[in-house]
Amino acid sequence: MSQRDVCALLNVHTATWNHWETGRRMPDPMVIVEFANSCKVSLDWVYNGQQVGIQFTTELLVAIGQRLRTARSALELHPEEMSATLRIGMDTLDNWENGRSLPDIGTMILLANRFAISLDWIYRGDPSNLPYRIAVRVLKTDE
Repeated sequence: MSQRDVCALLNVHTATWNHWETGRRMPDPMVIVEFANSCKVSLDWVYNGQQVGIQFTTELLVAIGQRLRTARSALELHPEEMSATLRIGMDTLDNWENGRSLPDIGTMILLANRFAISLDWIYRGDPSNLPYRIAVRVLKTDE
């Protein structure tokens, strides 16, 4: 879903959604429940990025890291640029891209919005709605 789709679903302005994503404001708890129910995700996932019962296996961490590296490369960003944009250290980015750890959900949302990539692609590898220059790289690496 695009940001516009989510905002229409929740009947809020995109500016309101942006305030929530950046932590300037917090949504009403009932809006969070409505979001979770509409998107068929748990409140645990909304609050901390982990669906109850889902294990982030080593293979999944590595796959997510590869997708993050693919996105950075397709966007022609050096690791230093990416870490500066996300306000993280180089060692943290290296850990993410090499599957040793995961960003928190807030950082994942920031990354998805900043680089026009979906959380579905980052977490599950679903390439629908990827920008062309990233999709081309994904298709090449999948061959």
